[in-house]
Amino acid sequence: MFNYSFWADEAYVSGIAMQLATEKISFLNVLNAPGIMYQRLHMFMISLFFRLFGANEFVARLPSLIGYLIGIIVIFFLAKRFSNTYGGILASFIYAFSHLNLSYATQAKPYITIQAILLLIMYLLSNKKKINHLLIIFLCCVATLLHNIGVFLWIVYIIHNVLTFKKLSIKMRGLIIVA
Repeated sequence: MFNYSFWADEAYVSGIAMQLATEKISFLNVLNAPGIMYQRLHMFMISLFFRLFGANEFVARLPSLIGYLIGIIVIFFLAKRFSNTYGGILASFIYAFSHLNLSYATQAKPYITIQAILLLIMYLLSNKKKINHLLIIFLCCVATLLHNIGVFLWIVYIIHNVLTFKKLSIKMRGLIIVA
């Protein structure tokens, strides 16, 4: 009924993660393995899950599923911040039942986790009172180590800071002129 077979890249990363979990390959050899350089943290997460829960396809996809569930929670609070509770519930349902999100949640790939991190960064940046920049920098680092595509989160963060600084600069000039 269900076909849980791996895609080629999922099988490759999971195979190396399983070898690391069973100590058939050393940590240093894993770091230099071809095809792993752009998603090292994701491979280490899968290896950790293999050590904790055993090596099978469901466990390899479990980190993505956890990222998906975190994304549902974060999108609720993000939409609630901009509208109300009903807007948060609606956004959660749309996110949860999106075909692309469901697809990523059932694959041993880090894309849905990076998406959840992006939503969390957007939630943190939408706080008008105080922005925790160290946490955002940490999340950007984690996303980049999960997959090289996480570099785009740095771009979002930098653009936000440039635009925010520009607004702050204009406000300060206005205060100086008025004073």
